[in-house]
Amino acid sequence: MPVHWAVGDESTPFSRPFELRAAEHEVSLRFEGDSQWLPLRLKGSNWAGFQTSGCVHELWHHDVQEYIDFLGRHRFNLVRLPLAADAVRAPSFRITSRHTCGALYENWETLSILDDVISRLRAAGVFVMLDIHTLDLAEHGVGAWCSQPPCSQADYSLFSQTWRTLAQRYCSFPNVIMADLLNEPHKLTWAQWSHFVQQIGAAVLHECPRWLIVAEGVGDEGGNRRRIDADPILPSEYDSMTQGSMWWGENILGYLDTPIHLPIPDRLVLSPHVYGHDHNKQYLVHESFPDNMPLVWDKHFGVVGKRTGVPIVIGEWGGVWEDTNLNGRVIPSTAEWQRALVRYLVEKSISSIYWTLNDNSFKTGSLFDGPHSREKLQNMKQVHQGSNFAHVVNVSYSHTCPYSCLLRSLSSFNTRSDKQDYRPLPHQ
Repeated sequence: MPVHWAVGDESTPFSRPFELRAAEHEVSLRFEGDSQWLPLRLKGSNWAGFQTSGCVHELWHHDVQEYIDFLGRHRFNLVRLPLAADAVRAPSFRITSRHTCGALYENWETLSILDDVISRLRAAGVFVMLDIHTLDLAEHGVGAWCSQPPCSQADYSLFSQTWRTLAQRYCSFPNVIMADLLNEPHKLTWAQWSHFVQQIGAAVLHECPRWLIVAEGVGDEGGNRRRIDADPILPSEYDSMTQGSMWWGENILGYLDTPIHLPIPDRLVLSPHVYGHDHNKQYLVHESFPDNMPLVWDKHFGVVGKRTGVPIVIGEWGGVWEDTNLNGRVIPSTAEWQRALVRYLVEKSISSIYWTLNDNSFKTGSLFDGPHSREKLQNMKQVHQGSNFAHVVNVSYSHTCPYSCLLRSLSSFNTRSDKQDYRPLPHQ
């Protein structure tokens, strides 16, 4: 399927064709006509809502373009869009209430809204990762590709149809570059999950060979946990500092024994999810916290990238900045944890995607207009100011910078947020 590159000179986002690969510990980009692969560091944000309401949330409160301008001002170059599988497959899913999706999208089909959001992000120079987050808008079936494993062939066929629909519709959009196959498959063993990724990944790549396939981690119950205990990553003296379970979607250690093989090489990205608000995890309350956290992350997922060379992108992380009472439950502050994670990301040159942009994720807080969003954004500045992020191809800001300056430090980029033409690109 041909890609509809934007029309314009080199100041127009996504006007110069490029290809991606995932190899040698990083996602890299190569422009058409060039021989050199250049590292692509991704500073991303999740923009939630399609998975429950058929559009990004909070549009009754803020215009969609306000969010996109915000991303530009704060130098985000990737958005992950969580989706519901049933809404993708539905012959028609129309938004009838302006309270749900704002006046702009009243009476629009949900996939038409997705077209428009992705087109606006393209005009702003922002990459997109599509994510099947839930099986339906009621958020049922989280943790597997069916509501309750073992999943049937019919369940697989429905899920495969979902991704074929997305690939056929969005492969031509130049800024859509990643397919996150299923959110937090914690009900599955790694063997089940890796086999599924190979099957669905092959189907996606058949429709869109240029996309990168994103595989999250599983949980750590049962056999998944035994993989951790069977191969100690760290010397035993560090055990007490790193004890504690993994988050749903964090455990990618099974890849060390059972790799994922795709029909096109250099297309796989591993994407653990990590948070810091559960004080039942011993490492979060250990006396060495937060200095112990790099050891925890090395043990949980860092070792996989180090040993295999498969790139790692943290698909979700975030949290409230101070102790927060939510429906009678206290969500503990994660400020120190977030600072520690950003230091780790910079040191290891790992890309990441914050949860979430919009303001109705009360357990984690937000970036746009939530409490302490200023402190969170200040903390995240390190992601693009770290010394080992100096040579970055930042396509997000290529419209303010000719190709000759794309190899310079991010600190030299002009982050002008001109509004570009956002007319949706054709589907085929």
